[in-house]
Amino acid sequence: MIIETIDIYGHERIINANFITNIEYSVVTANGARRNPNPCSGVEGDSLIKIYMSTGQVITIACDHNGDDVTHGVLQRYKNIMHVAARA
Repeated sequence: MIIETIDIYGHERIINANFITNIEYSVVTANGARRNPNPCSGVEGDSLIKIYMSTGQVITIACDHNGDDVTHGVLQRYKNIMHVAARA
């Protein structure tokens, strides 16, 4: 039950979906985009999700190294994992 992605700082993340407690959907603001010029942080108006872990860690995800949105893929992967787990 692993999700591989990139956080807004450009770090590769391997997330154990069993430890996700909450996912918050938002958008990148102009202020946030200016503070972190990394292409993985996105630009104003891009989708952004915060993944809250049971360990207390919060992982923020927006785009990949090319600036392409990855939030939809992460959410879809999580939904697929939980759907399979619910049937088991």
